Amino acid sequence: MEIIVLGGAGDMGSRAVEDLATSEGVRRVTIADRNVPVAQEIADRLSGQRAEIDVRRIDANDHDELVEAMRGYDVAASAVGPFHLFEMKLVRAAIEAGVDYASICDEWEAAGAVIDQFDEAAREKGVTVITGLGTSPGFSNVGVRYYAQQLDRMRRADVYVYQPLNAGGGEAVVRHMFHIISGQVVAWRGGRRVMVPGLASSSGRRRWACSPAGASGTGSRASSVGSSERPPPGSRTWEPSALTCGARWPGRRCIALPAASARCAKPPGCPSPPAH
Repeated sequence: MEIIVLGGAGDMGSRAVEDLATSEGVRRVTIADRNVPVAQEIADRLSGQRAEIDVRRIDANDHDELVEAMRGYDVAASAVGPFHLFEMKLVRAAIEAGVDYASICDEWEAAGAVIDQFDEAAREKGVTVITGLGTSPGFSNVGVRYYAQQLDRMRRADVYVYQPLNAGGGEAVVRHMFHIISGQVVAWRGGRRVMVPGLASSSGRRRWACSPAGASGTGSRASSVGSSERPPPGSRTWEPSALTCGARWPGRRCIALPAASARCAKPPGCPSPPAH
């Protein structure tokens, strides 16, 4: 099997390359990325493994280039984000190239749009497209469905994602994280699909806490990301994402928390949560 890993020089893509390089039945792995120097470092480090490793530069905004890069492979595996910007482009290219596609996309809009818009085209070309292999949507959703089927009756399921504030990642990760905790998100209430504010608790209200700059993470309905951006001194604006507090509370991050996290200790010096 020959596999091209799109975004294979990134944090997640490079781990996929490492696993594939030692997997039985994989003859060749191509690291396709815009960062050729890093991709080449990974290829050099993995030389001598079971699979042959090579590097190809790609521009994920160039449709023709994507199609040409994917054509001839058995599978195109993607870790290119932010997914709301690239997932549709990559799936469209994979179908045109006639290559099976799998992605760690975990943005509900992008995953849903792929299923809605490309199901018929993929079937006509005989191409298998698997999206939503990230966290949520992804394995968390599969887990909820699996356990729900084991129960006589399920009243409620809460999905929590833990994201350390120092988890690393590049610009695409930051853009992805801010996107998934902003605006309206999908939830199920009383068996119906509804839209609720991002980072809302099950009651629909947001809770806030202030985290020391060195905090390792927080449990929340959506991931929190630290930002170097500072609001104007004295600003009372609180956004539904993790921001470094202004000059009034230097070195602290304001983080939205679900109601279930009420037991979390409030660090000394944190302001009172704003009214929502």
